[in-house]
Amino acid sequence: MNDVHKLDFKFDVKKLNESLDWILEQADIDRVNQLCLTHARSATPHPDGKWYQGAGSLFYQYKAVGDGIERIQREPMLFEDQFNDFIDEAKHTYFFDVYKHLNTEFDIGRVRIIKIHSCHCLTWHQDVDKRIHVPIVTNEGNRLVIGDSCYHLPGDGSAYYVNTTKPHTAFNGGTEHRYNLLCTVRN
Repeated sequence: MNDVHKLDFKFDVKKLNESLDWILEQADIDRVNQLCLTHARSATPHPDGKWYQGAGSLFYQYKAVGDGIERIQREPMLFEDQFNDFIDEAKHTYFFDVYKHLNTEFDIGRVRIIKIHSCHCLTWHQDVDKRIHVPIVTNEGNRLVIGDSCYHLPGDGSAYYVNTTKPHTAFNGGTEHRYNLLCTVRN
């Protein structure tokens, strides 16, 4: 497990799921399969609300248009160090406690809920920064692949420091959607 390290943090699975349920009632995660729990106060607000400002790429902005989604290049671009404010409306959730705990050891940037639909796969890609994964809803069909290594991260309250600066993907070969709390670790 050279690229995936289990951290000493252990979070309450029931509280993670309760917070996930609340967040999913507040915003439509299916727009871009992400919701961002931190935002950049100094940046231009997202036209669809705070939940979407840091969802997806920092190079592109996705916004609802009619029955679809439009991808627009961000002007100006956003940067991880701008995402230092947890969304006020979500500070009562357990996710804010997780964010504060992780910030005791790491410099955390964007914090997002990531959804991978059942029977779906992400593109092969590399991130600029490493990530911390806190699996919330998972199954045996969920895998993280980094290079030639494949990992299953169980939803048992554990947190994992992951080297996503290497080429990687994630797939959900299971029959239920996968949800992770994904935290960017700023360099």
